[in-house]
Amino acid sequence: MRITTTVLVFLFVAGTLLADFETSLMKTGLEFITRPNDFFIELNTDTENLIPTPGQKKFQVNTSLIWDLLTVGNIQVKYRAYKGDSVIPEITPGFSYWNIVGLSFLPAEDVSASAEGYTPFLTLARPMSDDLKFFGGIKYTMGSIKLNIKDIGDSGSGGTGLDFSNLAQIDSFYQELGIYAGINYLRISGKEVSAIIGYYPGIKKIFSKVQISSTVFDYGLSFFPDSFLLLHGYINIHVNL
Repeated sequence: MRITTTVLVFLFVAGTLLADFETSLMKTGLEFITRPNDFFIELNTDTENLIPTPGQKKFQVNTSLIWDLLTVGNIQVKYRAYKGDSVIPEITPGFSYWNIVGLSFLPAEDVSASAEGYTPFLTLARPMSDDLKFFGGIKYTMGSIKLNIKDIGDSGSGGTGLDFSNLAQIDSFYQELGIYAGINYLRISGKEVSAIIGYYPGIKKIFSKVQISSTVFDYGLSFFPDSFLLLHGYINIHVNL
């Protein structure tokens, strides 16, 4: 039986997400407690799709399926405003937004919480050949996190050695300028393969992503060298017009 590339990629990403789940969950929790802004900047980065629109398509709507399933509603839109010529590169502005809607399910008498983020971005691209495209751009990542646990109790560390009282109240807003560059290989068994590397100069934070795209789905990995959880797997659903 022939197993398609799409199935293999899906299994690879799913396996990455499920492998050692308990350890990954603990690392994610540690990052949220100790560096909440970094945690949400990474969430912004995971839900962004900075790659130019494929082929001759001008418009794309995208959502990160895994975050949706975790009640983190997210959407991104981008539009190729100019197809480019011999002098001016291809120009694609876009905007992404996420909101942890699951926080609204928490009992209001115990917890008051909200978290959202958004990123306007501008991608410029130049074809290097019929199959290969180089792109780069700039983005501005912003978000706010508010958390007020009205009675966190005296449970202490719960045996973990961590002081969870840090979570009792968080009121934070972040805004970071980011730059990025990447390549997009347009034809490989009917798929698109993209790689991107970026940097937030203000916080000296590096990120990179590798992605394989089919007609409807994107399968990829985000890599954060200074994060508790180095690799983040993701699966996106997109519509091209």
